[in-house]
Amino acid sequence: MNYFYKVKLCDLHLNKMLVEHTQVLSTVQRHYGYDVGYKPTHINHPVCVWARLSQRNYQWLYRATERMHEDRAQRWPDKPEHKSIHQLDALFTAPPMHMFPVDKWTVPPMCMPDEYKTDNVAEAYQRYYTAKLQDFLDRGLDIGYTNTEPPTWLPDHLRITKEV
Repeated sequence: MNYFYKVKLCDLHLNKMLVEHTQVLSTVQRHYGYDVGYKPTHINHPVCVWARLSQRNYQWLYRATERMHEDRAQRWPDKPEHKSIHQLDALFTAPPMHMFPVDKWTVPPMCMPDEYKTDNVAEAYQRYYTAKLQDFLDRGLDIGYTNTEPPTWLPDHLRITKEV
C-alpha cells in the first residue's frame, strides 16, 4: 500500500491510489462497525490507523479521494468514471465523532524510508515521490501527466506532460 500526502499523482499512480484511498476509507468504516465499501485491508497500516484516529483525518482523506476523481475526469474526459467512485457515496458519512478516539486533525504518518523524512510532512512526501518517479523513469515506465500540469516542485526531467 502506498500513500502520498498532498502530492499530485502521475498517470501511473492515479488509478492505483484511487483504489487504495477507497480501501482505507472502507477499512475505517468497517473498523467502526459499518458494512460499507470494500473489504478491510492493511488494518494496521499507519495510514489506516491515522484515518481512524479522528473524524477530521477521515474527512480529509475522503476529500482528497474526491479531488483525485475530479483530476482523473479532467485528464481523461472520455473515459468512464473509475469504479471506486461508486463506493464513495456509501463512504461519505464518516462514523459519528464520538466513535473516534481524537477530536482534532492529526499529522499524517510518514510512510517512507527515513532518508526522505523531514520536519514537514508535505515536503517529505514530495522528496519521496520525486525518488519514486525517478525510479519509474529509470525502469522505462510512463510517468507523464495527461492533460494537466505536473507539480512545480518536480525536477524538470520528471515534469512530463501529455495531451490526448
